[in-house]
Amino acid sequence: MRATSAVAILLCALWLAGCATRGRPNQASGERPNIVFLFTDDQRFDALGFLHPVLETPHLDRLAERGVFFPNAFVTSPICPSSRATVLTGLHEQTHGYTFGTPPLRLEYLRLSYPRLLRDAGYSSAFVGKNGAHLDAQRTELLFDRFIAVERDPYVQVREGEESHATDYTAKKAAELAAAATEPFMLTVWFNAPHAEDSDPAQFIPPERYADLYDGVDFPPPAGGEEIFDASPEFLKRSENRDRWHWRWTPELYDRMMGGYLAMIRGVDDAVGTILDALAASGRAERTVIVFMSDNGYFIGERGFAGKWLAYEPSILSPLLIHDPRPGRELRGRTLPHLVTNVDLPETILELAGIDVPAAMQGRSLVPLLAGESPPWRQDLFLEHSFTRPPDTSIPRYEGLRTESIKYIRYLDHDHEELYDLERDPTEARNLAGDPAYLPRLEAARKRTVELQRLYAGH
Repeated sequence: MRATSAVAILLCALWLAGCATRGRPNQASGERPNIVFLFTDDQRFDALGFLHPVLETPHLDRLAERGVFFPNAFVTSPICPSSRATVLTGLHEQTHGYTFGTPPLRLEYLRLSYPRLLRDAGYSSAFVGKNGAHLDAQRTELLFDRFIAVERDPYVQVREGEESHATDYTAKKAAELAAAATEPFMLTVWFNAPHAEDSDPAQFIPPERYADLYDGVDFPPPAGGEEIFDASPEFLKRSENRDRWHWRWTPELYDRMMGGYLAMIRGVDDAVGTILDALAASGRAERTVIVFMSDNGYFIGERGFAGKWLAYEPSILSPLLIHDPRPGRELRGRTLPHLVTNVDLPETILELAGIDVPAAMQGRSLVPLLAGESPPWRQDLFLEHSFTRPPDTSIPRYEGLRTESIKYIRYLDHDHEELYDLERDPTEARNLAGDPAYLPRLEAARKRTVELQRLYAGH
C-alpha cells in the first residue's frame, strides 16, 4: 500500500511539474502553421542526396535548400521504441522508461505529449505509418483524431484491395490526410523504411520500380571496418551487431545490400514528394512546416557491425531537416552546427504552434536557432540504451556522454569503459580510457554522465 501511494505521489508531482510551462508567449491562433513530422526508421545521417555520392533524394534535398539542416543531430537512445517515445514526450529514456519488453508508455507522459497538447489547443491531429511506440487503442484515441497503422512484415502486401509497398501506401494515406485535414493540423508520419525486413534473405525491400536501381554499383567499403572490430572487446565481437553483419555487410553481400538500402531511401524520398505535392495542390504548402528526422542511425559495416543500438557515431547520428515556408521565417539553405537531439523535437513543434512547453520536457526548442538567433546552447548530451534480453546480453546496456569533442561510454553489464577524442579520431578507433594523459577528461566525463543520469532518473 505504501509503495502504491508513493508511485501515485510521484506521478502527481510529475503531472504538476509538467503542467507548468516555459518558453515564449503563445502566437495568435491565426498565425499557427500546419506541421508535418516525417520520421524514418534506420536512416543514416549521411543518407541524403546532397551528402551522398550515389543516392538521389531530390525532395529531401529541396527541403534542405529551402530550410535548415542540422549535421550534428543525435538520438539519445538508438532503438526504435525508445526513440519514438522520446519524440512524443520530450523525455529521455531514463525518464519515460519505455523500450522493448516494458509496460506501455505511461498515460501521464502522453497527456503532456505534443500530439495531445496540439489537439487540446485546437489542432486536428493525425498519424499514419509504423506504430513504433506500440500505442494501443486507449493511447491512440488520446493523441490522434485519425490513426492509420502501416506494418512492414512483409513490406509488399495487399492493402485496401491492392498490392502496395508500405512506403507508397504510407505516402498515399499521408497525402490524403494532409489535403483534407481541418486546419491547423498536425500530421505525424512514421515510415517503416529503410528498416530491413529481417526475416527476408534480401533484407532490404524497395518499391518494385527501384528494385534494380543500383545494380552493378561498386560501393566503397565503410571507414573503420574489420581493423576496429579486431580491437573490440569480446562481448562486442559476440554481439547482435556482429551477428547481423553476417546477414548484410560481408564483402560478398555488401554491394547488393547497400543498393537495396539506398533504393529504399529513394522510395522514402518519393513518399516525401507525394506529401509535398498534396500540400501544394490543396493550397496548404506555404502554411505548413516540415520536420524530417530518423529514429536512429545505422551501421553499414563500420566497426564490423550492422544494426544500431550502440553509442558510436553511425548509430546515434540522424538526418534532421526543418523547412518553415512562412514569410519572414528565414533561415534558408543554412547548416547549423549545434548539438541537437530527438528530445528537442516536441518542444520545437510546440513552439512552432505557439503552445506553451511543459516544464517537464527535457529538450530545447530549436525555434530560436531557426530564427537566426544565437542563444546559449548545450555542450553535451546524455546517451543510454537499456534494452537487453537477460541472460543474453548480446545487445549491451550502456550509459554515456557526447560532447563537441569527446565520447564516453560505460557498459552496465561489463567492466568496460571507452573514451574517444572525436577531433583527432572521428572514427572512434582508439579507446583512450586507459591513457594517463586523458585521465582528467575521463574523470570529468564519468562525473557528468552520473549527473545527467541522476537528473533524468529523478525527473
